Amino acid sequence: MFCGKGRQSRRFCHVSNVVRALTQLSNQPRAVRQIYNVGSAEEIPILELAKRVKHFMESRPELQIVPYNQDVLRRKPSTSKIHQLCGWQPACSLKDITLSVVEYHRAAHR
Repeated sequence: MFCGKGRQSRRFCHVSNVVRALTQLSNQPRAVRQIYNVGSAEEIPILELAKRVKHFMESRPELQIVPYNQDVLRRKPSTSKIHQLCGWQPACSLKDITLSVVEYHRAAHR
């Protein structure tokens, strides 16, 4: 189930990438009192993400669209600041993230 027409795009980041970013930042004195975006370079429309999740799942649920009038159409965090400070960049692809979530839910429902 997703809201709107699924054209909203997002960039997802695996929690392991976020933890690694926070660890690297905590070791950088210049990072104190600074703001850093942590994200991914892979942008995907929500409808496409729903189709990928459906593809990876053994059960094939129907996609349900829920009307929604207001949403940010596109979110694109810039990770150049954290990359310049400590060389951080995401290590997990969107496919890795999606498969990880699907596997987690499969294991939880066994």
